[in-house]
Amino acid sequence: MQLSDLKALDVDAVLAALGLQRRKAAGGMGPALGGLVVGAVAGSVGALLLAPQSGAKFRESLRTRLMAEPRHPSKLLDERVGPNGGH
Repeated sequence: MQLSDLKALDVDAVLAALGLQRRKAAGGMGPALGGLVVGAVAGSVGALLLAPQSGAKFRESLRTRLMAEPRHPSKLLDERVGPNGGH
């Protein structure tokens, strides 16, 4: 075998001689989208399991804190951001 013979070989022929083959690339958005969905579900379950109180208790505590504020919550937002949304 000479150098010119090696140049004529393609990658697939060399791999086949070694009992190997090229790995097919996983194309498309399928794996990425699947990972995103699994991550979102895992995050949601984790948040529900680690929440310090139930949703009803949280809403009640939020309502109590907002009612204790002498100014209406929208006025608080206007003071922080401005009446035109900060523009």
